[in-house]
Amino acid sequence: MHGIIFAELKNFIDQKWDKGLWQQVLNDAGLGARLYLAIADYPDEEIYAIVNAGCRRTGMEPTAFLEAFGENIVPPLLRTYAGLIKPEWKTLDFLEYTENNFHRFVTKKHGAHPPKLVATRPGKDEVVINYSSHRRMCAFASGIAKAVARHYQETVTVSHLSCMHRGDAVCLISVKLV
Repeated sequence: MHGIIFAELKNFIDQKWDKGLWQQVLNDAGLGARLYLAIADYPDEEIYAIVNAGCRRTGMEPTAFLEAFGENIVPPLLRTYAGLIKPEWKTLDFLEYTENNFHRFVTKKHGAHPPKLVATRPGKDEVVINYSSHRRMCAFASGIAKAVARHYQETVTVSHLSCMHRGDAVCLISVKLV
């Protein structure tokens, strides 16, 4: 997993709880004084260990924790990748073009390995995202969708039509404008 995710996870924990919690979470995860650089790549097992330790420390369920983290990561990512965002876009456009714009860019420029997203527009007020990743962090994607809608001052409902956590091969995430 790319270091920017770890760096933003630290920021999320620091902002939502307190700065001392990050080190406690790292210790609980068996990672000690691990330092994450935004430009490096790290084993996926470390993100799982940190999320699980964070859930134990905060009392949050993993789905809620990842969704909240997804919502928290959007503002800094919007600032970082503002040049890739077309001014005429709204929530559903942003989500529809994530794979071809943002994921392609971070893969090429930073060597990141984001999840594979295939977005379709079954109607003008809905996008369905086929989320495919061995990481199974679809709740993180749901949080991102909600925060993108908030950024565009739109209201959406996010539902999982299918989910790897329920035994399905992929997650199908429906995002509908309300």
